[in-house]
Amino acid sequence: MAVVIEISSWTKAVPVCDPALIRPDAARRELRGFAASRQASGFSLHDVLILVACASYPQPISLRPNRTSSTRLDKKANRRKEDLTMKLGWQPRKWLEKKIKRGVHSYPAGTIAYYGPDNSRATKVAVAIIPARDSEPADLRRWFAESGDLRRDEAVIAEIAAFLRENDVKSVTATDGIFGCPHEEGIDYPLGEACPECSYWKGRNRWTGKLEAS
Repeated sequence: MAVVIEISSWTKAVPVCDPALIRPDAARRELRGFAASRQASGFSLHDVLILVACASYPQPISLRPNRTSSTRLDKKANRRKEDLTMKLGWQPRKWLEKKIKRGVHSYPAGTIAYYGPDNSRATKVAVAIIPARDSEPADLRRWFAESGDLRRDEAVIAEIAAFLRENDVKSVTATDGIFGCPHEEGIDYPLGEACPECSYWKGRNRWTGKLEAS
């Protein structure tokens, strides 16, 4: 007896010594592993047609695997992840960290910039939505704090993550550290002058954080 496995234009006859495979249910169980291994070679299990040919059956028996392969396993893994998420609750900080770690690979993208009176704490964060490369922000939102560090404020982090998810961002990028003074030139203080409230940033390059020669 032989089991004939037909996948699209690819056909393989597998000798079988176990008479139990003559039974359709038993054959179905035995052949799932083999069918799954073929999927790794580029075949889709949706196209798999398994035929058991033997003397006891004049006509081949059609056995479509019940998608117990990677498709079902992936669904089970996703359900486990969803169950774990429900138990632990949604974790905005981890979601953001993963997005930032992946870098900008597609759009729309979210940008996060932290500002503060010095390089030790953030009292302002600006989050922008960039719909396409080299385009102007489609939306911009800011958060402020009189004291503390917004980078450690879980409530603010959750609001930022929610804002980015609402805009269905595919990528997120964030400044490494504090990106300058929280006050805006021309609005909070005159153009061309240093911020009178943030002496730390006077003569300092916001990109490098280093003082520049006057």
